[in-house]
Amino acid sequence: MSLTLLGLEEQRKNAELINPMEDIRILLRPALGLHDLIRRVIRLRRRAGFSKLTPHLQLLNSSSVAQNMAAPRDAVAAKIFELLMGLVCLEVGTNLELDGPLLWRQSRHSHRF
Repeated sequence: MSLTLLGLEEQRKNAELINPMEDIRILLRPALGLHDLIRRVIRLRRRAGFSKLTPHLQLLNSSSVAQNMAAPRDAVAAKIFELLMGLVCLEVGTNLELDGPLLWRQSRHSHRF
């Protein structure tokens, strides 16, 4: 994610790096996904129950953040989706309950044969 955002910043600074034949929407999807997630985190950070999202927030540097792109084999991206859904639920409800991502990893690996 950070490499994509750094690339976008480089293109902003150096117009000659921009390929006019390239679909800019593909480049901007990760940035828009990250923007949406960060906007929600900042807006809801003082809500009761926000601390229950901390373990999911700690995964942000280890996977694709954008939830507007397919990542079917990325288990961490699935947990980021849970974070997004948790933020939506926190916005409209109370008493948020969310399994921690580390608990999920442990139980998933303990059931392997």
